[in-house]
Amino acid sequence: MGCLRASRPRLRFGLVVWVWLCAAGLVSGQAPVLRGAIEQALDGKTNLAIQRKPITRAFELISQHTGLKIVVPPSTLQLLPYGPETVVTVTIRDVSLRDGLARMLRPIGMTLVVRNEHIEILPTPPLRRLGRRPSRDELERLEQLHTTAWKPSVANSLPLQFQVPEPAGARPALLAAAAKVGAGSAGEVLEVATRTLGWTWFPSGEQIVVLTFAQQTERQLDRHVAGRYVKQPVGKILTDLARQADMTISFEPGVMALLPTEARENFSLLAEGVTMTEALNQITGATGLTYAVEVDGLHVYASPQLRKAPAPTPADPVVANILVPLGDDGTLVEIPIRRSELTPELRTFIEARKKEGIDKLTVQLDAAAKNE
Repeated sequence: MGCLRASRPRLRFGLVVWVWLCAAGLVSGQAPVLRGAIEQALDGKTNLAIQRKPITRAFELISQHTGLKIVVPPSTLQLLPYGPETVVTVTIRDVSLRDGLARMLRPIGMTLVVRNEHIEILPTPPLRRLGRRPSRDELERLEQLHTTAWKPSVANSLPLQFQVPEPAGARPALLAAAAKVGAGSAGEVLEVATRTLGWTWFPSGEQIVVLTFAQQTERQLDRHVAGRYVKQPVGKILTDLARQADMTISFEPGVMALLPTEARENFSLLAEGVTMTEALNQITGATGLTYAVEVDGLHVYASPQLRKAPAPTPADPVVANILVPLGDDGTLVEIPIRRSELTPELRTFIEARKKEGIDKLTVQLDAAAKNE
């Protein structure tokens, strides 16, 4: 995308942004657009009308109109009501592009995030926690929560379904926590108040389900994941699977060092149409790792069997080299000798010579230290 784009008819703010970027040398085929410039473009007023277009096409038109790169990840498309065929309408008149896009995205449970070089379209946290394509009722509930101010009368009318321990006292506890949050939309206050109690929530049909963080993580273990991993680090595989299931994952310090090199660095896994739990069980069964659901997500640690196993050692290291004459011209070839190739007598001999060498070196270092 070159500087010639600035000569086309654009909204005034768009022209200013593009001319500034071109002058700074930031708009080219490879140079990144600064995040600050994207933020400025979003805050500039614009006029734009898109009527009933598939969402991917709508964002293409918005990109053409503004010069901003907009990315819709596949994981986002999976949570749209009709996938990439979801139809949207947006009319922006004399308001900021940010506000206009928010009005377009809110009814479908989406939001935007500014990255260093582009704008990314992502599901809102409640929709991510739902973990599937929402129904019309569920989207309407999210819209209602976002556009309605929180107050006691609204709070008492919310169809909350508590799945937390001791649900009888859950509503009073939630209302008390919400009273400390302050002003905001019902969705914003609900988000903050549940978090202070160690809970979270998502829309489900006509209800709003409230549950603990650990219960939500258990739900996400049932999500399907997929991947073909061939000879990759097992930690990297686990992290990618957790990303697909939208889970936070952590590792016990030093746990990977307990694994043999082959299991740690060259693990292979074929995951097709399996749940996160099934994929985890395949990995833990083959490695001796195990996992637990904790308040802050999934935690991977060593099983008792793995802790008792002997520490992994380098596979058949080279312990000596021998020089062998090649022909009569004095040419020598160096041949490495691995531990497995040594007879017991040679191993004893090498260990003895090694000890003698270390003892001599120690004496020399002590003498040098005394002479300083």
